[in-house]
Amino acid sequence: MARILFNANDRRSILGSITIMPMKEATIIHLLKNEITERDITADDILICEPGKKYIGYVGSATVRREYSAHFKGLLQSVFDFACELYPDVQITKLYAYASSGEGWDLIKRLFFTPRKDLADNAFELDLFERNPSHYLKSFHNCL
Repeated sequence: MARILFNANDRRSILGSITIMPMKEATIIHLLKNEITERDITADDILICEPGKKYIGYVGSATVRREYSAHFKGLLQSVFDFACELYPDVQITKLYAYASSGEGWDLIKRLFFTPRKDLADNAFELDLFERNPSHYLKSFHNCL
């Protein structure tokens, strides 16, 4: 799943994006432990979402141009709206992410991801069906 934030007057002007890849949890764990790199991911590692199945996502990237950072909230909300639209046919149950910058760390903490120090110092997990004080998750839960 890729969500793109672009200039409404010029769609070629990309302002931000989020990429989430549905993968087997074991593959994601190997990524977060640095046992494999993102370059090692093959097309076969990325799952095709099918009705009646549950998926775990790896947040490969989340970025926005600094001058448009206020718009990142809408981009993030669109991710949860999309997951809600898929439910219950396709369920995204958990997300894993790796904070590679201070801004990434702040975003992950704002969503109340759980640190996974057992995997790496900057590895995090978010159970989408667990109670969470984030308003993004609250709106997602209300839509279900």
